[in-house]
Amino acid sequence: GEMMDLYPRNPGIMRKLVGVLRAGQADERAQQVLRAWIEQNPGYLVAAVMLARVRAELGNPDAARELLEGLAASEPALRANPLILKNLAWLLVILIQGKPAPTQNAH
Repeated sequence: GEMMDLYPRNPGIMRKLVGVLRAGQADERAQQVLRAWIEQNPGYLVAAVMLARVRAELGNPDAARELLEGLAASEPALRANPLILKNLAWLLVILIQGKPAPTQNAH
């Protein structure tokens, strides 16, 4: 079989798979699935945003921001896309606060 057989073509299945991988702490594998998806479906923003969120939650918000800003730069229509804007705003909050989890604001 082709390498692509490992990766679902259906967005809903892809999102479930990533959720399962992340729940099982297989974050590197989750990122591989998302990267493969983005290559196959460059226009599918949700995968890119999910990858950015995985990176941010793994403690790499700068990489996440570069990913989202790169998307916005590559495609003028994306600059005003609410999904991108919302996630960039979410990332900025993390970058400022330094923690993705809102439960850890007890300082």
